[in-house]
Amino acid sequence: MLEAGIITNNISEWLSPILLAPKINGGHRFCVGYRNINKLVPRDKYPLPRIDECVEKLRNNPKSRKYKAFLSQFGNY
Repeated sequence: MLEAGIITNNISEWLSPILLAPKINGGHRFCVGYRNINKLVPRDKYPLPRIDECVEKLRNNPKSRKYKAFLSQFGNY
């Protein structure tokens, strides 16, 4: 890949190891391990909520009626 110009030499704290994983058809899959990058990136103190948790909170709350509205060819519900 270096000779073909696809990659270049690089020295960075963000380097990630690679692995060529065997495929069922006999070929190889190019995989990148991002564990080192994950260690360098600060954790999100306010992660996005899971959609199933949001829906569950809305389900039984009468004030959430406007958020659960939908439109179909038969009307608005």
